[in-house]
Amino acid sequence: MLQFSLTAQTISGTITDKNDEPLIGASVLVKASTTGTVTDFDGKYTLDVQGGTVLIVSYTGYLTQEIAIGASTTLNIVMETDAALLSEIVVTGYGSQRKENLTGSVGVITAKALEARPITNATQSLQGQVSGVWVNQNSGEPGEDAADIRIRGIGTLNDANPLILVDGIEAPFGNIDPNDIESITVLKDAASAAIYGSRAANGVVLITTKRGTRNSKPTFSYTGYAGTTQSAVVPDYIWDSEQFMRLRNEADINSGKTPHFIPDDVIAQYQDGPNTNWFEEVFRNAAIQQHNLSVSGGSDKNQLQHFIGLF
Repeated sequence: MLQFSLTAQTISGTITDKNDEPLIGASVLVKASTTGTVTDFDGKYTLDVQGGTVLIVSYTGYLTQEIAIGASTTLNIVMETDAALLSEIVVTGYGSQRKENLTGSVGVITAKALEARPITNATQSLQGQVSGVWVNQNSGEPGEDAADIRIRGIGTLNDANPLILVDGIEAPFGNIDPNDIESITVLKDAASAAIYGSRAANGVVLITTKRGTRNSKPTFSYTGYAGTTQSAVVPDYIWDSEQFMRLRNEADINSGKTPHFIPDDVIAQYQDGPNTNWFEEVFRNAAIQQHNLSVSGGSDKNQLQHFIGLF
């Protein structure tokens, strides 16, 4: 008779690139399952797995790795850059050059990567896409959805947000339609952002917008999607009246006070009564849709690119 034993264990560690920069939002998935997690702001992760399983670790712009779980409960992973991306042309403060020729630390997001994600705000395009970049959206209120961007931590000179340049002109990131973006380059260190002086103390984000092709006929294109959206964080409130009253009485007793709800007959009146989850009543899943129509072209003297978007 053959006996097999799979022992559950908790695996934790840090995922970084070859420069020891933490990779925020890297995916750690158990092979052939839906069990997984993502790394936090420090590139750290924790995952409960069975012994003998294989982890699949992936991150945009890096080679996917498959790692077998051993006896150790600590697994630090260094991701390797995808060699196919080294030939990409990167926009920097000094012009454009091949990524393999760069000496500074930069991150690049292409239009193809943006099209694969249903985002409505340009700042969302940075979330989990560039190592060392942290994005926090403070509000979901319409017109107030601008996010805080931090590159390699929080700076102390001027504002903590990086310098945002759209086609070489300073402009708010949130005012740009994601469908207008051709590429986003994040300059993360002093070597790559030196041309901008002290304004680049917190990093630089260079946005290049799409443009038409010279000597080409007008070309029309349409993209769109439909789906649903829901609250990212649901408050963990006590919605049960009886439970609330008993916990309130317990808190009063622990504080040396007289219980607020007495006698028990008062609580019993709510034991079988209806309870209303007001959060679910007010916040429900909503249908969303987005439509984008563009026309591009050009002559030997100019280039044309126009967008119309409806969200």
